[in-house]
Amino acid sequence: MITSKLCVELSTQQQELLVGGADFELAGSNYANRFTTLRGTTFSGPNGSFADSAGQTSAVNTAAQDLLGLGAPALPNVGALGAAPILTGLPAGGLGGIGI
Repeated sequence: MITSKLCVELSTQQQELLVGGADFELAGSNYANRFTTLRGTTFSGPNGSFADSAGQTSAVNTAAQDLLGLGAPALPNVGALGAAPILTGLPAGGLGGIGI
């Protein structure tokens, strides 16, 4: 009689050692840009007053993340990178802005 040991009951520790964990990657990036140009002219009279003004502003917000795990015991609970915030030109709340 021939018997096979292909189907052998394994303990949890033996299964974890045999399987080797999980491989994963979480990647994401975002980009936001706000560009503003202002131009103004004024004039008065007779032969007096004149003003001229011009201005430009540019704000860029960009971020990226890439997490890679090879043979991790479990998948981490890491959320995806959110959308880039809307750039309003106002101070940001929370860390790094007014009103921490």
